[in-house]
Amino acid sequence: MDDEGPRHYQYLFTREALDQSHEAAHERAAQTLREQGLRVLQAEPRPLNLKESCNLVAFYAQKLPDLCGLCSAPQEVLWTSLIFFKRFFSANSPMEFDPVTMMFTCLHVACKVEEFRDLTLEKMLQEGGMGEQMRPRVTDLELELLQALDFELLVEPKVRPSLQILAEEEEKWSKVADLEEAIKKAEALVIDVCASTNAILQWPTSVLIAAAWGVVLEEAVAEKASHVCSMLLQSFTEERHKTELKAMFQEAVQAIKQMNCKAELNREAMQEIAKAARKCQKAFDRIREERKQRHEAGLILPSQSLVPREGLSKSNLRD
Repeated sequence: MDDEGPRHYQYLFTREALDQSHEAAHERAAQTLREQGLRVLQAEPRPLNLKESCNLVAFYAQKLPDLCGLCSAPQEVLWTSLIFFKRFFSANSPMEFDPVTMMFTCLHVACKVEEFRDLTLEKMLQEGGMGEQMRPRVTDLELELLQALDFELLVEPKVRPSLQILAEEEEKWSKVADLEEAIKKAEALVIDVCASTNAILQWPTSVLIAAAWGVVLEEAVAEKASHVCSMLLQSFTEERHKTELKAMFQEAVQAIKQMNCKAELNREAMQEIAKAARKCQKAFDRIREERKQRHEAGLILPSQSLVPREGLSKSNLRD
């Protein structure tokens, strides 16, 4: 981290700002369905409510590590795909984009970014229990993902190398008998908290990694690992930045410790929500197809968005 301040990161939100981003994405999608859903489907689909939308995204975010496990994807690919997924749905609605398809798209793009060539899209679909008909849906969402990420695909720092650095430093202090086992536990904690919560959208990755390391050390030696936070502070000179970083570290530690207190999302309930979402997605698929046809006919610009975004004139984005 540099000395510009702990909050000087893209894709980081306060809790309130993240809620607002989710609400804005939800309202944009719902408005499009209200305006065009009946026209393209002959029966207006029921929009999800905001809680249903957020729960559906959370449910499939927790499935992404399982998919990576089935495909034998390495941890760096899992980490990159998980961050892509979280960032994408921080500003997009599952009514517009299918989270299941986006899981595969994120994993497919992450394999390219991390140069992991052993996992082809064909193998990914096979291991994930999807047929070949899923292929065009996955590839069609690639550009949507890249645009949502603003083509910024480098995901750093990676979890395990960062933990190994912390472990090397820990040898100066440590009463931990097995540092390698501690690294594995901390890595699992980071993945779990980022899959099951929005932690990766609220705190810098370095803070989350350090917080997970601190939690593991506390469990191992039954004492506060305050020196872990001290290592983070070494990069900062201004006191206000140090104060803010300490607060973020403590918040991240609490988020990790409270993970097991979160209620599990009911599978049957999520399947019902997903069923309703698919009707919404079908409407957006048809709207996108119309848009593609108009683009090919030279009637709209390729850069125009399907749903109005803030700062753009809605009148310029309609039929």
